Amino acid sequence: MRPIPAQKFRKVLKRLGLEHKGTQASHEKWDMRKPPMLDRPVIIWANEKDIPILHVKTNLHTLGMT
Repeated sequence: MRPIPAQKFRKVLKRLGLEHKGTQASHEKWDMRKPPMLDRPVIIWANEKDIPILHVKTNLHTLGMT
């Protein structure tokens, strides 16, 4: 599988009810807008144009999705 454009993945996160909570170094932290919060936040690279498929799968697992 090919990497997913970061902009598209951010749109998916917004549609799922997550919001950007901040950026530390080169990583964006995304979490739910209101409780219940996730067990751990979704983290994506802020400086990359594409998100590797392994990172997408890991973040979907964090969201409880397949």
